[in-house]
Amino acid sequence: MSLPARTIAAIAFVAVAGIAGPASAAELVGQWPMTVVSGSADGVGGPITMQGVYSSVSGKVGSAIKFDFNSAASFGTVDTSAPFNPGTRNFAVSAYFTTPTVPSNAGYSPNIVQKGLYTSTGQWKMQLEATPGGTIAGCRFIGSGLPAGDLVNDGAGTRLDDGQWHRVTCWRVGGQYGITVDGTTTQRTRDLGNVSTSLPVRVGNKSAVAGVQDQFQGTLDCVAYADGSNPRPAAEAGVPC
Repeated sequence: MSLPARTIAAIAFVAVAGIAGPASAAELVGQWPMTVVSGSADGVGGPITMQGVYSSVSGKVGSAIKFDFNSAASFGTVDTSAPFNPGTRNFAVSAYFTTPTVPSNAGYSPNIVQKGLYTSTGQWKMQLEATPGGTIAGCRFIGSGLPAGDLVNDGAGTRLDDGQWHRVTCWRVGGQYGITVDGTTTQRTRDLGNVSTSLPVRVGNKSAVAGVQDQFQGTLDCVAYADGSNPRPAAEAGVPC
């Protein structure tokens, strides 16, 4: 399969950035433009199989997916799993999206993209949080060094329910992990250890039996996943796509 132009640009960006950085450059392992054909969104790293209620709409670049909820969860599942288990490696996952306001009652925390669940021994997850000032983003991490998990919310409180496109990245580099929203970073210093789970990557919701509180009902343009010495710039350069 020939690489999309955005993928080539991202890889070129990483190669240039790597000249001044560590010898091991980051690699764009997954990139999904969220263009659905016959129930599947093709991309680097394997296709995403869709189910539930969703529609194809215009994205920032090309097509995007608008998710909905109609008595059952709507989500996509990446058909491959192992490449997105970072283990002890550095990694970053970026998403480019718009979102409506998340309800502030009943524990709403819509899932944008994730691998693993709250009960898993390993997880990385990007979600939305309702605050008095509007909808913000958070990243949750679970690893062998942090088995109880940690949710890192955007400390800048960047409001995402403003009708604009936003880039959010969840990442781990060395002994630090955190969230970057439109270029502003909130981070923690602690060794996550091994981050691994047999569960697949999913976008939009976590499972077929998940409720509306976990349902992302915004528009997702693109998701990118990178690992290596400096993965965050690679993942961020991969969206939108």
